[in-house]
Amino acid sequence: MADQFSKHRFESLECLRGYMAWWVVVTHALGFTGLEAQLPRFTGFLMRGDRAVHVFIILSGFVITHLALSRREGYPQYLVRRAFRLLPIYYVMLAVGIVLTDQQLALHGAPWAKQAEVWVPGFQAQADHFWTHLLLHISLLHGAVPDTWLPYASWAFVGPAWSLSLEWQFYLVAPFVVWLLCRSAAVRLITCAVFVAACVGSRHLPLFWRFQSMLLLAMPLFLVGMLTRFCLPLLSKVKPWLLLLAGGVLGALLGNTYGCEAWIWTFFVVALMFEGAAPKTPLQTVMALLACNRVFKTLGQASYSSYLVHTPLMALTVWLGTMVGGESSQALTTICVLVAMVLLVPVSQWLYRGIEVPFAKRGARLADSIGLRSGSGLAKTVS
Repeated sequence: MADQFSKHRFESLECLRGYMAWWVVVTHALGFTGLEAQLPRFTGFLMRGDRAVHVFIILSGFVITHLALSRREGYPQYLVRRAFRLLPIYYVMLAVGIVLTDQQLALHGAPWAKQAEVWVPGFQAQADHFWTHLLLHISLLHGAVPDTWLPYASWAFVGPAWSLSLEWQFYLVAPFVVWLLCRSAAVRLITCAVFVAACVGSRHLPLFWRFQSMLLLAMPLFLVGMLTRFCLPLLSKVKPWLLLLAGGVLGALLGNTYGCEAWIWTFFVVALMFEGAAPKTPLQTVMALLACNRVFKTLGQASYSSYLVHTPLMALTVWLGTMVGGESSQALTTICVLVAMVLLVPVSQWLYRGIEVPFAKRGARLADSIGLRSGSGLAKTVS
């Protein structure tokens, strides 16, 4: 299964990352500038950046499962690779977020900003429990802590980083889950049922999470991606239009809950099957234009950096704009946020090439050296 799939390129998935990252950027830009309230008919869909994060979660489950199936390495090597992929850029942006606290407060707390009354208290909570928040963020487990115990635990310093905490929680257990899913059909069914039941049960606890930042809350989404990877050889034998039809029906049934996510994920799974092949039908041509777009492939490669840096960058740009242009206003904020969105492209590419790529290579070398010293591991049983 792994050898068969390794022939496919990941351009479609890179494009998907690019689309979803910039969906979140646009959502926040509309909220910070107040345009969301002024143009409600045109911004309703764009303001649902949470849907983009859900697709990110599904995609993560897919990719990590593929890595576990295709790389015969132990748990220590796997964890080193994941840590060097995720942590360096996160720690850099954590430091930036702390330095730009006042600027971010001004951006979130502007009279025209969306839900300013919700987010401004978050900065006060961050100041009141600074060291607790910082220690939790250093561990990258801050998302697991409910707001009931520590208000705004998952949101402090760099708001979007709550989903990176969720990713890290998933990374810690993913090889074990893959191992279970590789067992018999009965074990696979029981595993999925247990996680779904745990998700439902966690929602009824007397605890509150502002986001789906605790692993159990989002585990069903990860499982969708994981099971998609397991079923990909079977799905590749189904007519593409049947898969698209099934995804459309499923999306309609899920409605406003996860319907949009189902449509997006189905589209890109089908597009992945066409990867590298010349389009033969109008449908394939349209899919190739959307799912193999070179611009969004490039943006997708730096999606982690874009996702983490866009809020601090907008805050910094607005602050500099007020220093030059005088008193803050909605018009000035809008102009500055648009400038920040333009700057986001080169800044995120610089972060990707200057931090993400070098540390990922170092992590790969370290993982390989660990593998040479250790000839066994959990992931080696997954095949």
